[in-house]
Amino acid sequence: MAPVTRTIFVDYSQYYIHGDDYDTSQWSYDNFNGLVGVLDAQGHPCDPGEFAVVITGLNSGEVCVTVDVRAEPPTVVDRGEWDEIVEASLTLGGSRPGLSTMIPTDGLMELPDFSQAGPGPYRVRVHARGRDAANELMDLPEGTEPVEEHLIQVWGAPATPLYVHKQTDTYGKTMLPAPGA
Repeated sequence: MAPVTRTIFVDYSQYYIHGDDYDTSQWSYDNFNGLVGVLDAQGHPCDPGEFAVVITGLNSGEVCVTVDVRAEPPTVVDRGEWDEIVEASLTLGGSRPGLSTMIPTDGLMELPDFSQAGPGPYRVRVHARGRDAANELMDLPEGTEPVEEHLIQVWGAPATPLYVHKQTDTYGKTMLPAPGA
């Protein structure tokens, strides 16, 4: 399947990767790595996860997202083009695992669901660039081209531990837990 790119509306600097069964009322942000927080269905840190929160530099507005559902894992990690790259395993049960936001938009509904990669579990590689520039803006005025881009690559694979391929943006460092915490 060919990758699909759309703009999605984010609010509170986040969007989600999930299946059908989750409860966000008890979220814990303790295990975030600056880009992705991997949680169980009740919102507690775990690895592999049943739910993930992806942190955007932009507080509110449109972010450009590409979803690439694959039959096989990518052979190369594109470290040159992206500021942040994190890979996680997610179980994501249900009929339409994929992305969502607090405010659904047409672009979000046009992105492929992950079930096209098989029944799961899934390996999800999240890439981000432009988060520092987006964070300086905080809110993107309507009609303004997005400055932040994300690439989500997903394929079926047995669960393995979370892996950070690259962390270079300043904004992501502000999301890391304090040393010794």
